[in-house]
Amino acid sequence: MNMRRFFLVLMLVFGMVSLVAAQDDDERYFSPDGLFSVPIPTNWTVEQADGYAVLVDPDEMILVYVLAVAGDDLTAAVDDNIRALIPDFDMALADADIQPLPPDAGVDEAVIITYEFEMGDETIYQGLAQSVDGVIYLMLFDAEFDTALRRQSQINIIASGFTINALDQVDLSDVAPLTIDEDIIAELEEFIRYALEAGEVPGASVSIVQDGEVIYSAGFGVQELGGDEPVTPDTMMMIGSTSKTMTTVYLSQLADEGIITWDTPVIDILPSFALADPEVTDEITFRNLMCACTGVPRRDLELIFNADELTPSAILADIATYRLFTGFGEAFQYSNQLIAAGGYIGALAEGGDLADAYDVYTAAIESRILAPLGMENSFFAFERAETAENVATPHGVNLDMVYYPITLDIERFVTPVAPAGALWSTANDMSQYLLMLLAGGVAPNGERIVSEENLLAMWEPQVGVTAQMNYGLGWFVDEYKGLPLLHHGGNTFGFTSDLAFLPTADIGISVLTNARGTNIFNEGVRTRLFELVFDLESDILPAFERLLEQAEEAMADIDLSAELDLGFFADFVGSYANAELGGLDVQIVGDAVILDAGEFTTELRASLNEDGEVSDYLFHEAPLTGLPVEFEIDGGGQPQIVIDIGTDRYVFTSVD
Repeated sequence: MNMRRFFLVLMLVFGMVSLVAAQDDDERYFSPDGLFSVPIPTNWTVEQADGYAVLVDPDEMILVYVLAVAGDDLTAAVDDNIRALIPDFDMALADADIQPLPPDAGVDEAVIITYEFEMGDETIYQGLAQSVDGVIYLMLFDAEFDTALRRQSQINIIASGFTINALDQVDLSDVAPLTIDEDIIAELEEFIRYALEAGEVPGASVSIVQDGEVIYSAGFGVQELGGDEPVTPDTMMMIGSTSKTMTTVYLSQLADEGIITWDTPVIDILPSFALADPEVTDEITFRNLMCACTGVPRRDLELIFNADELTPSAILADIATYRLFTGFGEAFQYSNQLIAAGGYIGALAEGGDLADAYDVYTAAIESRILAPLGMENSFFAFERAETAENVATPHGVNLDMVYYPITLDIERFVTPVAPAGALWSTANDMSQYLLMLLAGGVAPNGERIVSEENLLAMWEPQVGVTAQMNYGLGWFVDEYKGLPLLHHGGNTFGFTSDLAFLPTADIGISVLTNARGTNIFNEGVRTRLFELVFDLESDILPAFERLLEQAEEAMADIDLSAELDLGFFADFVGSYANAELGGLDVQIVGDAVILDAGEFTTELRASLNEDGEVSDYLFHEAPLTGLPVEFEIDGGGQPQIVIDIGTDRYVFTSVD
């Protein structure tokens, strides 16, 4: 696997966005020459030097150099300046991954350079260069690896907020949207059909609302690859993390009724609740459970490997063991377990207990939100999905980047964290939810679902995600060319969703697909709609094509042609266990090596490096496609299996 390409995406995924950052002037660095500015993340410092500035994280483990130089050779500008500014830098440019990037509007040329990096290295070096009218704008990263992973959102804030003052910005804040008509729909459908085919997405459903009405609802593609049952606006699919928005609506309802407030300490409802830091435990409130700002990190492997055994009580117990990645309120840290805790502890506040928290929570969502909105095809029960008609088949993706049908059972991993991502719904049902949100909490039938006061509280920014996007309470609080934009997406192992609306323009859209990781498609459809209603030249079409090209290039870097050495793996056949992730069996079946975690099985593949040697062993199939796994002999001569994700290293020891 090309780890340099991996970290290019990891650390600078927002790096090519030239935006007007949604940060106050006193939270930005302005270059003395007036050429650019850059946001300063929470608790970071900035040091001005001769000809450049350096942003430093609170741990003093990440340095980000920002500067502008005259010239026309972007690669040379990165390499010359990284050598001049970073003491003892000795990485060879010949070994670096140099990626030209299609430039944004107004930018003449762009390139990103990632110097040679392998898993286990302590430091990663990257440079991003953009040129405008003979000036090269540089961001140079010198980052300790573990800290970079923990502070990825703050790195994104810097990269996405680097503002080149010579570029014009589109501002739609005073522009009225067009009424969505047949011509707009025709152009949107043209894009949907193109993107569906280009992205090889099996099926999708789309609903659009404007000015208090459902303007459009349609299905595209098929419910299952190889079949002919079409996707319709009533085809049921999982919405994943978009469920989080309903959990915050539920907690808002409890606040409306005086059962809780957003600032009620969690230990007032559940005295046994705990985080790894006792001081944070005492401080954390319902607001903090939903804000992604406590420092509790993402720990999805624990969910995936242990889904069959997890309960609300177990989820809460696990949270207490998680190392906090960053200070309280300092950085965006997305935790499915913490959002689930919010929903379950809300159920306790209503009078439930931990033993029935799941039932109380799901019943509350159904009676308080789904039923009043007439969302008859929205539910949590997998048993209904297994027997109902017009249910889409989930599709996973393997290392060959081919979608294939997967079983519903593999999606059950979300059940223990239902408030964070276990709802099923349809395009038609989601349109009713959108109408309520755009109407300030009032359902289409006139029934008030939630107060406008607490609805607005959900959308107050709590922590920065990028320069222009914050996380509120279970919502991403964003902007689209000067307009407020509220949204949330969701991914399971076989479904993808996106829900978004422009409140001041009174337009909303829901896009559901029956395939893993189609966010480019879902968000592309959303963006294309916005371009059409504001009569803008399309940026999304070339961007979509560019992203597909980059995905193909990334795949070209992965050589999976090697045959596994079954003699080597014979020494590892057996059963293993890890305290956090549970059991894992290694089996040889024919010519294949199979890993069986109980909740799922996967075939193993070998990835070759440029010298034709095995560099990584990878999970080939869903749910953890592409996850590297290591096979080692420990100091005592015993076999062990290691999953190293950078921030955490899980060692499975033999139990045979």
